[in-house]
Amino acid sequence: MGHNIFSGSLPQEIGKLRNLTVLDFQWSNLTGTVPISVEKLNNLSSLDLGGNNLSGNIPQGIWLMDLKYLSLAVNNFNGSLPKEIGKLRNLKYLNLEESGLSGSIPEEIGMLGNITEIYMFKCNFSGSIPPEIGKLRNLEILNLDESGLSGSIPKEIGMLGNLIQLYMGNCNFSGSIPREIGKLRNLEVLRLERNQLSGHIPPEIGKLANTKSLVLRDNNLFGSIPREIEFLKQLDELDLSGNSLSGKIPSTIGNLSNLKGLYLYANNFSGSIPAEVGNLHSLITIQLLSNNLSGPIPASIGNLVNLESILLFQNKLSGSIPSTMGNLTKVRELSLFENDLSGKIPIEMDRLTAFEKLVLDDNNFIGHLPHNICTGGKLTHFTAKCCQERQRIRSKKEIREIVNFQRDKLDEYQKKSWLRIKSMSAAAAALSLVTAMCEEDSLGASTPRKF
Repeated sequence: MGHNIFSGSLPQEIGKLRNLTVLDFQWSNLTGTVPISVEKLNNLSSLDLGGNNLSGNIPQGIWLMDLKYLSLAVNNFNGSLPKEIGKLRNLKYLNLEESGLSGSIPEEIGMLGNITEIYMFKCNFSGSIPPEIGKLRNLEILNLDESGLSGSIPKEIGMLGNLIQLYMGNCNFSGSIPREIGKLRNLEVLRLERNQLSGHIPPEIGKLANTKSLVLRDNNLFGSIPREIEFLKQLDELDLSGNSLSGKIPSTIGNLSNLKGLYLYANNFSGSIPAEVGNLHSLITIQLLSNNLSGPIPASIGNLVNLESILLFQNKLSGSIPSTMGNLTKVRELSLFENDLSGKIPIEMDRLTAFEKLVLDDNNFIGHLPHNICTGGKLTHFTAKCCQERQRIRSKKEIREIVNFQRDKLDEYQKKSWLRIKSMSAAAAALSLVTAMCEEDSLGASTPRKF
């Protein structure tokens, strides 16, 4: 009976349906409390009350049923998760997302030996993850995003050998990423973004051979990217942005042939962009902005014919734009401002008619913008001159906040999905771009000038 538009609350008489095995009132506009008579439904194996406006306390008898499926998500319940939850020994699916429950997660949760999926996204929990979580050997999905939990990530997490998706972002977890995480050989999604995690990225992360999405952004991680990252051959998304990582970007990153999104912005990386980046033929978005990268843009970037967004601004890059950039006919966004690039814009870029945003400020380019970029495409935002009236973003904190604001628009419906490959307009977020008429003399005629 789910996905209907009822009004009012569940009637007490529902407890008379003693032979009922499935009760589904999800997204049915119900209000009020859950009647205590629900406890009489002894044959119930599936209870779904998610997506309503139910309130009050959850009847204690629910935790004593022989349920296999339980969803109380998206309601306004009071109270905490009782220790009696451990008596749901046959439970396979538990969804408490946005349920209103608070308090700590009881250690008895470790008694749910048959559980395969747990969703506690956007709860009001407090305290830490009980180490008993490691007893859930059949668990495949654990979503604790925005759950309010804190403390360290227990090393027992490494005992969840069947885990496929692990979401622990936007909490207050601290300490280091446990080395035991490398034991999760079936893991496809690992998201620990926006916590207070510190220390190095453990080299054991290279053992996650099946991982497709690795998101560690906006923590306090330091040190270098472990070379073992090259073993993540299935990786589709690598996001280490917004940390304090340093050293060189390892050349072995070029072995990640399935990578579609590479996000390393707002760190302290130095050295040059490795030429091996040109091996990432599936890459759609590359964001290396706000680092200390130097040297030229590698000519091998022209191999990345699927690229749509290139954000390399606020580095120390030098030399000219490689002519191979003209191969990137899908690029919609190129942002190179605040570098030390020079020379002419290569005529080969005349083929890039998909441009929507082009930002070249604060470099040493000379000459003209290729004609077709202006007249043959979709260019709506173009800046190439120093503009004293515009306040430029300089601090890593500002970069994190503004770029993350843009990315948050996508995150809401991607919490349960590892795929996030759409190109995001970080340049538009990071600047109040000047919409300009493309004119023949927009880059200056012949005299070198910084713009």
